Amino acid sequence: MVVGLALVGAAVGLALAGAALLLVVGLALAGAALLLVVRLALLLVVGLALAGAALLLVVGLALAGAALLLVVGLALAGAALLLVVGLALAGAALLLVVGLALAGAALLLVVGLALARQRCCWW
Repeated sequence: MVVGLALVGAAVGLALAGAALLLVVGLALAGAALLLVVRLALLLVVGLALAGAALLLVVGLALAGAALLLVVGLALAGAALLLVVGLALAGAALLLVVGLALAGAALLLVVGLALARQRCCWW
């Protein structure tokens, strides 16, 4: 009977030790799974941050390109305006030269007619 009680005690002890071992192993596996979930969440956060940075880079480049197009457009508009103003000034200068030439021709005509009239009436 003592031997039977000893065997039953040993069996109960082994069962309790096995249960404790299963509990420890289960907690360890649960901790590993939790670490895996935390790592995956961290990778997801880092990936989203990198995607956000890439998006900001693309948006920044697009805005820089738009600003460059605006600057180039304004420069071209300024060049076109300078061309129009230059052509207008050249046309005004040409009109001035033509006007002065016509005025000179008219003055020569008047002087020539006056001289011709004096010679005609003088003799």
